[in-house]
Amino acid sequence: MLPARVILDEISFLLSAPPDEVLRNGLPEVIKYAFIGEQRIGALLSEAGGLSKLRSEQALMDIVSWSVKYKASVTAGDYRDRSGLRAALNFGHTVGHALEAASGGNSIGHGEAVALGMLVESFAGQRYGITPRGHA
Repeated sequence: MLPARVILDEISFLLSAPPDEVLRNGLPEVIKYAFIGEQRIGALLSEAGGLSKLRSEQALMDIVSWSVKYKASVTAGDYRDRSGLRAALNFGHTVGHALEAASGGNSIGHGEAVALGMLVESFAGQRYGITPRGHA
Protein backbone atom coordinates (compact mmCIF):
# COMPACT_ATOMS: atom_id res chain seq x y z
CA MET A 1 0.00 0.00 0.00
CA LEU A 2 1.37 3.42 -0.97
CA PRO A 3 1.20 6.37 1.40
CA ALA A 4 -1.40 9.03 0.60
CA ARG A 5 1.20 11.76 1.01
CA VAL A 6 4.71 12.46 2.22
CA ILE A 7 5.30 15.43 4.48
CA LEU A 8 8.71 17.08 4.33
CA ASP A 9 9.08 19.07 7.53
CA GLU A 10 12.33 20.60 8.79
CA ILE A 11 15.68 19.88 7.22
CA SER A 12 17.60 22.20 9.52
CA PHE A 13 19.06 19.09 11.19
CA LEU A 14 21.03 18.52 7.96
CA LEU A 15 22.55 21.98 8.35
CA SER A 16 23.47 21.25 11.97
CA ALA A 17 25.24 17.99 11.07
CA PRO A 18 28.96 18.02 10.26
CA PRO A 19 29.38 18.58 6.49
CA ASP A 20 31.33 15.33 6.04
CA GLU A 21 28.48 13.40 7.71
CA VAL A 22 25.92 14.92 5.34
CA LEU A 23 28.17 14.09 2.40
CA ARG A 24 28.99 10.53 3.52
CA ASN A 25 25.62 9.42 4.84
CA GLY A 26 22.99 11.98 3.85
CA LEU A 27 23.51 12.41 0.15
CA PRO A 28 24.49 9.05 -1.39
CA GLU A 29 20.85 7.98 -1.76
CA VAL A 30 20.17 11.29 -3.55
CA ILE A 31 23.24 11.00 -5.74
CA LYS A 32 22.09 7.50 -6.68
CA TYR A 33 19.08 9.06 -8.43
CA ALA A 34 21.43 11.00 -10.73
CA PHE A 35 23.29 7.77 -11.55
CA ILE A 36 20.11 5.89 -12.43
CA GLY A 37 18.92 8.63 -14.74
CA GLU A 38 17.17 11.40 -12.80
CA GLN A 39 18.76 14.44 -14.44
CA ARG A 40 17.15 17.12 -12.26
CA ILE A 41 19.09 15.97 -9.18
CA GLY A 42 22.40 16.58 -10.95
CA ALA A 43 21.20 20.02 -12.04
CA LEU A 44 20.13 20.90 -8.49
CA LEU A 45 23.49 19.80 -7.12
CA SER A 46 25.27 21.91 -9.74
CA GLU A 47 23.08 24.94 -8.99
CA ALA A 48 23.98 24.58 -5.30
CA GLY A 49 27.67 24.81 -6.20
CA GLY A 50 28.47 21.12 -5.83
CA LEU A 51 28.50 18.79 -2.90
CA SER A 52 31.23 20.56 -0.96
CA LYS A 53 29.23 23.82 -0.90
CA LEU A 54 25.87 22.29 -0.14
CA ARG A 55 25.07 24.15 3.09
CA SER A 56 22.14 26.31 1.99
CA GLU A 57 18.82 25.40 3.61
CA GLN A 58 16.97 26.25 0.40
CA ALA A 59 19.31 24.13 -1.73
CA LEU A 60 18.96 21.18 0.63
CA MET A 61 15.18 21.61 0.73
CA ASP A 62 15.04 21.65 -3.08
CA ILE A 63 17.20 18.53 -3.36
CA VAL A 64 15.42 16.56 -0.65
CA SER A 65 11.99 17.62 -1.92
CA TRP A 66 12.82 16.63 -5.51
CA SER A 67 14.28 13.32 -4.29
CA VAL A 68 11.10 12.47 -2.39
CA LYS A 69 8.98 13.31 -5.44
CA TYR A 70 11.21 11.25 -7.72
CA LYS A 71 11.21 8.19 -5.47
CA ALA A 72 7.44 8.47 -5.03
CA SER A 73 6.93 8.60 -8.80
CA VAL A 74 9.09 5.53 -9.34
CA THR A 75 7.56 3.47 -6.54
CA ALA A 76 4.00 4.50 -7.49
CA GLY A 77 4.54 2.88 -10.88
CA ASP A 78 5.67 -0.40 -9.32
CA TYR A 79 5.36 -0.57 -5.55
CA ARG A 80 5.99 -4.34 -5.65
CA ASP A 81 9.56 -3.80 -6.89
CA ARG A 82 9.23 -5.68 -10.19
CA SER A 83 10.28 -3.31 -12.99
CA GLY A 84 13.72 -2.18 -14.13
CA LEU A 85 13.46 1.40 -12.88
CA ARG A 86 12.00 0.39 -9.53
CA ALA A 87 14.71 -2.22 -9.16
CA ALA A 88 17.30 0.47 -10.02
CA LEU A 89 16.47 2.15 -6.70
CA ASN A 90 18.36 -0.76 -5.13
CA PHE A 91 21.59 0.31 -6.88
CA GLY A 92 24.43 0.06 -4.37
CA HIS A 93 22.33 -1.71 -1.76
CA THR A 94 23.37 -5.32 -2.35
CA VAL A 95 27.02 -4.60 -1.65
CA GLY A 96 26.13 -1.81 0.79
CA HIS A 97 24.05 -4.06 3.02
CA ALA A 98 26.86 -6.63 3.02
CA LEU A 99 29.34 -3.93 4.12
CA GLU A 100 26.99 -2.78 6.88
CA ALA A 101 26.56 -6.35 8.10
CA ALA A 102 30.30 -7.03 7.97
CA SER A 103 30.99 -3.94 10.06
CA GLY A 104 28.51 -5.05 12.68
CA GLY A 105 26.53 -1.87 12.07
CA ASN A 106 29.06 0.19 13.98
CA SER A 107 31.77 1.54 11.70
CA ILE A 108 29.95 2.35 8.47
CA GLY A 109 26.73 4.27 7.96
CA HIS A 110 24.03 3.30 5.50
CA GLY A 111 24.72 6.14 3.07
CA GLU A 112 28.44 5.50 3.05
CA ALA A 113 27.83 1.77 2.53
CA VAL A 114 25.47 2.50 -0.39
CA ALA A 115 28.05 4.87 -1.95
CA LEU A 116 30.74 2.20 -1.73
CA GLY A 117 28.25 -0.35 -3.04
CA MET A 118 27.54 1.85 -6.07
CA LEU A 119 31.27 2.00 -6.81
CA VAL A 120 31.75 -1.76 -6.48
CA GLU A 121 28.64 -2.52 -8.53
CA SER A 122 29.70 -0.03 -11.21
CA PHE A 123 33.17 -1.58 -11.52
CA ALA A 124 31.63 -5.06 -11.66
CA GLY A 125 29.21 -3.86 -14.35
CA GLN A 126 32.11 -2.48 -16.38
CA ARG A 127 34.04 -5.72 -16.02
CA TYR A 128 31.10 -7.72 -17.36
CA GLY A 129 30.20 -5.25 -20.11
CA ILE A 130 26.93 -4.12 -18.53
CA THR A 131 28.02 -0.63 -17.45
CA PRO A 132 29.71 1.73 -19.92
CA ARG A 133 33.35 2.53 -19.15
CA GLY A 134 33.85 5.68 -17.09
CA HIS A 135 30.69 5.36 -15.03
CA ALA A 136 32.44 4.26 -11.84
